[in-house]
Amino acid sequence: MLTDPSARLAALPKALRDYALIADGERGILVGPHGEHAWLCFPRWDSEPAFAGLLGGPGGYDVRPVCDRFVWGGYYEDRGLIWHSRWVTGEGAIVECREALARPALPDR
Repeated sequence: MLTDPSARLAALPKALRDYALIADGERGILVGPHGEHAWLCFPRWDSEPAFAGLLGGPGGYDVRPVCDRFVWGGYYEDRGLIWHSRWVTGEGAIVECREALARPALPDR
């Protein structure tokens, strides 16, 4: 039985349409509905993945509320791939996070 909230959320099935894409022209990252950064190839699109949780692989990074109950949503800023994650918690709080990859970037950063 999974007792860690992060492990329980990661084990829930998700559809690909539930992920947001953040990109800067050189790389991209998929952000899942529970705040997990599930796929990132670094430093370029065709590089090995640094985060491969989408396929059950190693590496990951989560940005989400610490509570167990929340409803996730989000939206893109106009004319860009800047993603706003938004969670409404079971306690009635609203948590927002603005996520983006910056360009231009040096290949080693």
